[in-house]
Amino acid sequence: MCDISGTTRSEKVTYVIPRASTPGMVLLGGTFEANNWDTSISIPTANRILARAKEVMPALDEPTTRIHAHNVGLRPAREGGPRVEAQFIDVPSKGDLIPKRSDDASTDTKTCLVVHAYGFG
Repeated sequence: MCDISGTTRSEKVTYVIPRASTPGMVLLGGTFEANNWDTSISIPTANRILARAKEVMPALDEPTTRIHAHNVGLRPAREGGPRVEAQFIDVPSKGDLIPKRSDDASTDTKTCLVVHAYGFG
């Protein structure tokens, strides 16, 4: 996917997330590469991510900035976009994991609303 400037969608995904557990540390990303299941680290990709993050957050360009680790994650997306759909299903209301009162005379199933929301990538 390219926009009119010739920049691919992969080159436009940028985020900087502060790490609450470690003050002053941030998580940088990312990419959007459909059907790429390679989990090996790509230094050229990491360098592009860092360069884009520095544009968003110039403080990252300080000499004291250090890279602590490289991580690769997969965020599967669906062809045709995400699935967002509501569905009522019958689920068991009895079993070892579902405590029931002894005076409960209801049926063995209950109808529950399940909302499918996945494949956002």
